[in-house]
Amino acid sequence: MVIYDDHPIDPRLEEISLRVSRQHLRYCFEKGIVPHVEDSMRVMQAAYDAMTRSGNPLDAPGERLYLLSFEGLQSYVKVGRVEKRIFPDRLKEYEHEAELNMVVIFDG
Repeated sequence: MVIYDDHPIDPRLEEISLRVSRQHLRYCFEKGIVPHVEDSMRVMQAAYDAMTRSGNPLDAPGERLYLLSFEGLQSYVKVGRVEKRIFPDRLKEYEHEAELNMVVIFDG
């Protein structure tokens, strides 16, 4: 029999977990170590969540101005303007490019 914990997750623990994941990724990039997939996924999911907090879906009509922060072996920032319907596809392109360069979307 499997028992699942259905208690709500404390947002403070989520924030601590995200902070630890970001620190771990920075450490790995600094040392040239491949980071854990879980840490990369947690940090990228937090970036996507930050982009949708305004209440607008990423694929809503109209235009969107974006600023994406990437960290890894080579850290950089991308700034651009795109139609919102195209934005999810643009994010996938950036995500793929980031994987190839061992970089993670840290914030958006």
